[in-house]
Amino acid sequence: MQILTIATLSIAAALAIAAPAQAQTQTVMTDASFADMRTAAESLESVFVGESKADADAPYIEMKSPDGLHYVFYGLECTGAGAAKRCSGINLSLTFNLKSDAAAEEAAGLIDYAALSDYTEGKDLNLTRYLILDGGITAANLSANVEVFTRLGNKAWDLLTEEGLFPDS
Repeated sequence: MQILTIATLSIAAALAIAAPAQAQTQTVMTDASFADMRTAAESLESVFVGESKADADAPYIEMKSPDGLHYVFYGLECTGAGAAKRCSGINLSLTFNLKSDAAAEEAAGLIDYAALSDYTEGKDLNLTRYLILDGGITAANLSANVEVFTRLGNKAWDLLTEEGLFPDS
């Protein structure tokens, strides 16, 4: 019985020592570069399409998911310049161009995902997911957020296609 207790305590102690070491391997970012954003998307097999630095207040990169969904990362609350630019806010965004203003309003009524915000502008339905990095995020969690966004974007795409809300339907 004593041997079992000592062995159990030894295992518990080893796990307690190993846990902090394992947690330290995941760096927590309180801001992210566009390279970090691109890496998160590419880890999900999305491909880089392009970028815009024309609007210094909201630079973005465009990505395309394996399913063909185009989406952008807008960097917000950014500091630094060029490759050193880091942002404490990220707005993931995609736009569906629908056949009419009424179709966009109908689509907005159909899409009800707690993880996304939606709004219409004329014939466009916009879906967004805003990430605030102030408290920190790991690279794995950033990728997980991108995965949630693209999965729900694809789910919306399928629903809008089934409802015949796109111009070619």
